[in-house]
Amino acid sequence: MLQLRGRDAQERDEAVPTGKKDAAQGSMAKELAGLYQVSEAISSAVGRDELLNMIFRMALIQTGATRGSILLKDDTGRYLRIVTAVGLDEEIVSSVRVRVGEGIAGKVAAEGKPVLVTNIDEHPEFSKLARNYQDKSFMSVPLEYDESVLSVPVKGSQSRVIGVLNVHRKGTGGSFSEDDLRLLCILANQAAVSIENARFLDDLENTYMNAFGSMALLLEAKDPYTQGHTERVTGLCDELGRALDMDAQDLHSLLVGARLHDIGKIGIHESILNKPGELDEREWLIVREHPVLADRVLAPIMFVQPARPIVRGHHERLDGKGYPDGLTERELSLGQKIIIVADACDAMSSSRSYRAPLSEEEIKEELTAHTGTQFDADVVDALLDIQQMRGSLVV
Repeated sequence: MLQLRGRDAQERDEAVPTGKKDAAQGSMAKELAGLYQVSEAISSAVGRDELLNMIFRMALIQTGATRGSILLKDDTGRYLRIVTAVGLDEEIVSSVRVRVGEGIAGKVAAEGKPVLVTNIDEHPEFSKLARNYQDKSFMSVPLEYDESVLSVPVKGSQSRVIGVLNVHRKGTGGSFSEDDLRLLCILANQAAVSIENARFLDDLENTYMNAFGSMALLLEAKDPYTQGHTERVTGLCDELGRALDMDAQDLHSLLVGARLHDIGKIGIHESILNKPGELDEREWLIVREHPVLADRVLAPIMFVQPARPIVRGHHERLDGKGYPDGLTERELSLGQKIIIVADACDAMSSSRSYRAPLSEEEIKEELTAHTGTQFDADVVDALLDIQQMRGSLVV
């Protein structure tokens, strides 16, 4: 039986002219290569905005389009708003709101069916809208996903449309084809799942970050001398990361780590945190444990994993004399080197129970004196450049 099927398939293939077979195989190979690129690009995106831009860029590349937009439903589910676009006026992007069920995009969102228009002037349904469109040929497909394939599947799952992907104006000047539409629909289905998963993960991340934010406020209530410390360190890390050309993913991890870097102190008694004099050896050992305590708290939480080295390493030194792991310059990432400087700079500029804040000049002297042993030279140089531009080391 298997042999007969193989012969049947062989005879069928041989009945197809070689030229058409080669063209079909070439088209399929192109589609597979394109979808692989899409999958790789989508998986590398950080955050919803970058994901949307990546999806849209891939849609333009794969279809040969030069204009278009992605519209997503608003919180009411009754309107679509443009979230990313190419070739549209900024005023249109910011102001357009399409009611679901109205116009071409609204119809696609309402019915969940893709639309291919090769020439709007000749289209039986949309020709009356031709004067509203600059382009004769375009495609509009629903961003639709099956809830069963989400990161967290929904019980009683069903398909849902979350938005619409539009592409216009083929670069060759011709019309879009059924092959273009098929490819765009496959991309849109994959994109919809990725967008909804990103939304879910963003919501989850926001929930955790809000909880950690509450912990930081509790810590500041226990240790009033550190009030605003986390916010200031995070802001300074952001400035330094951008000045040192960190990529988006590493910068995101740095900022998450900066927001969480001191949460381990929540387990330290306020009598130690607020002690007016020098800490004794036992107290100092307890304080030195706070990066480890924070790391343990964060260990089970998936989205903060890239930020854990930032949290654990914010008291390390280039010469290996820091804590808790005694890492050396070669073992420290750029993000760790940045938070080491940012944390120390803010600590020096703040009042403590045991000392007054240092002056700007004293902070610069400390940074310079310990460059190469405690602080990274490139990070210190970037900080001093920032100070020169805004006229102050701290805000």
